[in-house]
Amino acid sequence: MSFRIRLGTLSAFAQVRLAVLVLLLGLPLAALAQGIYPAPAAAPEIELRVTGTVEVIVPYGTGYVIGGNFTQINGSDRRNIALVDASGALADGGFVAGWATAGADATVRALAVSGDELFAGGDFTSFGGQSRSFVAKVSLLDGSVDADFQPAPNGVVRALALDAGRGQVFLGGTFTAVDGSARDRAAKVDADDGILVAGWIPGY
Repeated sequence: MSFRIRLGTLSAFAQVRLAVLVLLLGLPLAALAQGIYPAPAAAPEIELRVTGTVEVIVPYGTGYVIGGNFTQINGSDRRNIALVDASGALADGGFVAGWATAGADATVRALAVSGDELFAGGDFTSFGGQSRSFVAKVSLLDGSVDADFQPAPNGVVRALALDAGRGQVFLGGTFTAVDGSARDRAAKVDADDGILVAGWIPGY
């Protein structure tokens, strides 16, 4: 799939990540200069009109979840988080109608999908109308925010990665504590309840 997104709508960090993706896929760098990310000839093309900036795009099913600092996707209100189908049309339906006003109250910088569950990290302190400090877990089936998953880092989460084999999630960012325990910019938590993995303490 390709995305037709003007470079002006992407943060510098997102542009770098997309450039790396283009290189990994063996696609022509000339496309970046035009703000177009081409796919193989047989694949359909997606065009997204974004009011704001896109920080992260991850696949989900046949579509994509988009995070960033934006107020609209394709002319419809969305607050920093959106779900689109393979054509680029909004696919979040009625259950994410609340994302128009109560998505994330600040920039979404990282996303990870596990099945029908979405992990989101960023600058926010509220997600889906629920108080969440910098990281949240959301159902992509009904839009509900998981009540048990509250690691509560004390700073921005800028990166997420799944350890699916252990049912755990890596967090990276500017925080110095998670779940009340000292962690310097990196931590690992349980994917179900958000409890800190005590034995994983990376050194610097």
